[in-house]
Amino acid sequence: MENLKIQSSIFIFAIIIFLISTITGSSIDDNLFRWLSGVTSAVVIIVLVYERWIWKWSVFRAISEVSGVPVLHGTWKGTLDYEKDGNGKSGSVDIYVAVNQTLTSISVRSFFKKPSESDSTIAKIEKPKSNRRQLIYLYKNEAPFGKRDGNPPHDGACVLEIVGFPAQELSGSYFTERKGSGLVKLSHYSPQLAETLEIAEKLQYSSRPNSWREYIKVYH
Repeated sequence: MENLKIQSSIFIFAIIIFLISTITGSSIDDNLFRWLSGVTSAVVIIVLVYERWIWKWSVFRAISEVSGVPVLHGTWKGTLDYEKDGNGKSGSVDIYVAVNQTLTSISVRSFFKKPSESDSTIAKIEKPKSNRRQLIYLYKNEAPFGKRDGNPPHDGACVLEIVGFPAQELSGSYFTERKGSGLVKLSHYSPQLAETLEIAEKLQYSSRPNSWREYIKVYH
């Protein structure tokens, strides 16, 4: 992602210099320092605005997907199937996963009714193969103080396949330092970012469109 940011900055820098030179008819060599300082400031502002907001706009989403950065920002709802709990029993629980994303960074926060929640310590999008994309993150899980019996704080890792183009589903496995493991499937989505379990439960979720035409129509 960092390489993409550098390449975008260089491209924008070159475009701005070319446009200003063409419009004004001025030579870059005449006032090199003034040109560089002005254009650099403009590039910094444009890159910051693009990285945080513009790249997620519908008209730019396809560009982001093609460049290897699927737009996952928002809250995903699904199920977590675990092999065993504190009593050694298997089961399933609802899970809400809030993905906070810019063009070059991503973080993940998960909410459960147990109650507990987890925050990613490291997160990134990988392309192990040309036709595969994965959301991979390490996390720390904690239950509220006073409700940690049978569920002490622990660390874990999660590998989710990003299914569809554009992304329609996140599914994969998780593992914990307590030798726990299970499956996660997230197929319902809200573009809003939840900050608590209560907010996540109140959001309106739907399946993501499976075509770009519908995708742009819905997330315009």
